[in-house]
Amino acid sequence: MYSTKEIGFYDAKGEWRSGGQGFYDAKGEWRNPGEGFYDYKEQWRSSGDGFYDQQGRWRNAGEGFYDGKG
Repeated sequence: MYSTKEIGFYDAKGEWRSGGQGFYDAKGEWRNPGEGFYDYKEQWRSSGDGFYDQQGRWRNAGEGFYDGKG
């Protein structure tokens, strides 16, 4: 599903997260808001960095992305 962090998104475990909540990253590890995370290419990203989404596409910070529901 195409989503944004501000509106909310499905995390890697398929659970809905509204903006500002913690989430499970691509390695299935819990991450608090503002903490770094592993993207869908299992590369470490600091909060505010760009990342690879569920479909393997590069997304800049603040841009929409394909979430855990694809």
